[in-house]
Parts: sequence; structure tokens; C-alpha cells
Amino acid sequence: MDDQSVWKDRVAVNSFITQKRAAIPNAVDQINAMLHILRHSGKPIKSFVDLGAGDGILSQLILEQFSGAYGVAVDFSEPMIEAAHKKLADYSDRIKIVEADISSSEWQQAVFMGDFEKTDAIVSGYCIHHLSHGRKYELYQEIYDRLENGGLFINIEHVASKSDWGELLSDEAFIDMIISYEKNARPRRQVSEEFHDRPDKKDNILLSVDVQCEWLRLLGFQEVDVFFKSFELAVFGGKKV
Repeated sequence: MDDQSVWKDRVAVNSFITQKRAAIPNAVDQINAMLHILRHSGKPIKSFVDLGAGDGILSQLILEQFSGAYGVAVDFSEPMIEAAHKKLADYSDRIKIVEADISSSEWQQAVFMGDFEKTDAIVSGYCIHHLSHGRKYELYQEIYDRLENGGLFINIEHVASKSDWGELLSDEAFIDMIISYEKNARPRRQVSEEFHDRPDKKDNILLSVDVQCEWLRLLGFQEVDVFFKSFELAVFGGKKV
């Protein structure tokens, strides 16, 4: 990813972790959908990789749910990695936190080594949409190749609307949540302006969830589905059989 990405800025990262993430619409439902899928995968989750792990929130919840699981949390942002070490400190014997950039295939060398060549699950949360469309496709191929048979890929993601109206509805849902989270501390116009001018917006390269699911099928994933969707927020993925 671009070295100038907002996600390498310590102030921006702290703002997201402590404030903005709490205002993501239906965030709890999306995470619960991911955990539900993992619990009912038909395969014990002994290992997982969390791509674009941020401060480690998905890794933490997976480690809590699957007491025997070992994970690798991957991120390219030093402030996020520092936050992940703090959040995951109680699981230090079961989680490895690595600095790697999924915009290049070299992330695999940082994650898979020795006897750890494939994994039972690969998850990602609000990260892959920062990649170019071509790189998204390449990454999905790499994910498929690195899954064990029966392994799962689950992506909690920001995806593109199919219409301007859909985009408007999604934006207004975010603004509603911010206002609710702040308990009407600021006028809606101010919240709206700040939302549309937010510094991380330039990092978004959104793509329809339908297109991405079709890519997964083309690459060999089975049981591909959109397991949850609310405006531009989706949980989708598939299984390697």
C-alpha cells in the first residue's frame, strides 16, 4: 500500500480505533456472522490468518471462541501493530503479529514458514478494499492457495453500491450512526461534511460484492455467498473443497 496512507498516521489510527470504528453500522452483526460461519464450518479451526488485522479485534474474538487455535495477525501499519500487541497481549503464546503489506504477494513469506504452509481460515476486516482491483483478484488466488482443504475465507468488507442512490443511503446510514454514537453532540451538517471529507476516503477502491464473489468462484472457491449485507457493508466468502 502507499507509504503515505492515512493508516500509517498515528493520530488517524487512534481516532479510528477509539471513535470511528464504534460508529460503523451493524458492526457487531458482521463480526457475529463471521464467528457463526467459523463455528459451523464443518472443520475444526486450529489455525487462522487475519489479513489487515489492525488492532487485532477479529483475531482477539477468534482466539476467545476457539481455545486451541493459533493465529497470525498481519498489518502494514506500525501504529496498528503496536495497538495489536496491546490488545492481544493475553494471547501472546497463540498469536504471531507480523508487519507485512498485502498489496504485494510477499506477505506470504512473512506468514507461512516452516511447518506452517497452509491454514484453516483466512479472515479480513475492512482492508482489501484499499487494494487495486487487479491486486484484489491476485490476493484472492493467494488466499485460496494458502487454505487447507475445507478451509474458509471470510471477508468483512466495504463494497461498492450499484447506484448513486445506494451510495447515498449507505453514507446516510454511517452519518446516522455517528450522530447516535456522539449523542447528537454536533449538527448533522457538520457531521456530514466531516464524513465526506474524511482523510481515509481517498484510500477506498470499492468494488461490487457480486463481482468479488464471482471472482472467488472462478478461482475455485465453493459455497460462495454473501452472508450479510447492509448497504455498502458485506460479509462474504467461500470454502476451499
